[in-house]
Amino acid sequence: MFGFGFTRDEKRLLEERTVAAQMMGLPPSQARKQAKQDIKEAIAASKAEGTYDTGPIGKRVLAKLKSDSGRSDMWRAMQASGVREQDVLEWWDIPDVERRLMLSDDASFRTAMWIAKMEEGLTGDEAARFVWQTRPVFGDPTAPPTFADDRTSTMLPVELKLRFMRWSESKTDEEWEDVKREREAFSTMNAYLRDLIGRGGL
Repeated sequence: MFGFGFTRDEKRLLEERTVAAQMMGLPPSQARKQAKQDIKEAIAASKAEGTYDTGPIGKRVLAKLKSDSGRSDMWRAMQASGVREQDVLEWWDIPDVERRLMLSDDASFRTAMWIAKMEEGLTGDEAARFVWQTRPVFGDPTAPPTFADDRTSTMLPVELKLRFMRWSESKTDEEWEDVKREREAFSTMNAYLRDLIGRGGL
């Protein structure tokens, strides 16, 4: 009930996610139950992949990216997207469970948006393009574009996730209206963010 057996970080996540779920309209008991279940699933996945108890690994990941010839293409792609060394250190120093939850939340939100748009009458492809135009998609930047006719539909490196979150949370409602207008010139949110990074705006 109270998150016994969780680490300090996991207890913090439990409280944060419980509050967030309540703000979305769930009753307190259900919100806490859902938050606890999400964390347990992330822990199970982390343990299954052997990444649960690794501690901060930012320096290790950065060193490997910069020295391993097998990952040089990845590092170049990350840098081309605007990733800085500090982004790598910050992202990979976060507990694996927390990283998993952030990316899982992103995926769930995009899926819900995709389903909602299809229920409004869009085709699956049209709904997917709408999601890509309005939401950032993080993942492997070296993967092929999602849409063959749109080379901007490539994923942003996950290492940009925290920087994006801070930028997003700093925006007022009025500023978000400006972002929406600027974004209309791009076919994907990722293309807009890459342009913004290139201009020093993120």
